[in-house]
Amino acid sequence: MIPDADYNLVLQRTSILKDDFTGDLEHGPFERGWIFFLDPNAHVRMSDSELRKVFFDLTNVTTAFQDLRVGVSTSLTYRDIVLTNVIVKGEWPFTITDSNVTITNSNYLFLQPRGSSIVKLINSHMVEFIPRDFFGTMIFENGLWTNAGEILGEVPYHSMANDFVIKGSLKIEGVREHLQWKNAKVTREFDVVVTDFHGVPIRGVVIKVIGQEYVTDDTGKTKFNITFTDTNYNQPTALEAWRSGELIVRQGIDFFTETPITLGPEAKVFLPIVIQNNR
Repeated sequence: MIPDADYNLVLQRTSILKDDFTGDLEHGPFERGWIFFLDPNAHVRMSDSELRKVFFDLTNVTTAFQDLRVGVSTSLTYRDIVLTNVIVKGEWPFTITDSNVTITNSNYLFLQPRGSSIVKLINSHMVEFIPRDFFGTMIFENGLWTNAGEILGEVPYHSMANDFVIKGSLKIEGVREHLQWKNAKVTREFDVVVTDFHGVPIRGVVIKVIGQEYVTDDTGKTKFNITFTDTNYNQPTALEAWRSGELIVRQGIDFFTETPITLGPEAKVFLPIVIQNNR
């Protein structure tokens, strides 16, 4: 944490107590154990070690990571940072500034995107999400976000503004009760898939949301955007599906709705809009 100091740090035959006196803490965002913050220009060799977290700072780069998982032996190389047979017990944290980063087949990610970054998660799990002055895009392919997050603006020394986009296939679980949101905007792109009982795509279904209409194509798909703030992110918005002038599905969606939204209009299911207020 002293970047101007010219030193080499070597730890040999070093041990540390377990995360608590009764056994290991569960995986996730807990500040215990060995936690390393690695400067991108550092020369690092870590091997045969058990750590809580290893922070990576990515700035103005295009790069990719894969197979970062907690609780299992992992090896990776980034610049002159080399991890060999390292077991991370808590989470894999990244600060990502004005960068294009892809992470594949990984879990328990802690992401802090900044600037105009584009971050793509493929078959990966994000356990903590804290954007800071972020104006870029998060893209998910079979993504999962659990546990916690902070989307804040006008908070000195944290984040003065957030106004970013979330796209792709994403399931959000257990975050509704733990998400902090203040003075920030997020635009979610919702994909919609309309099929019949047999999973056959239905063309020409009209999706109505906030006074706008969107029509499914030959693959039964369409998409729309909703911009969320701290005033509406947990308030349901009505989504209606119409076919041949008949209302076939009506349901409520909010920031936490899973994408893609899959609708079966032939089932004629009318789902009530339930007002939820967790503030």
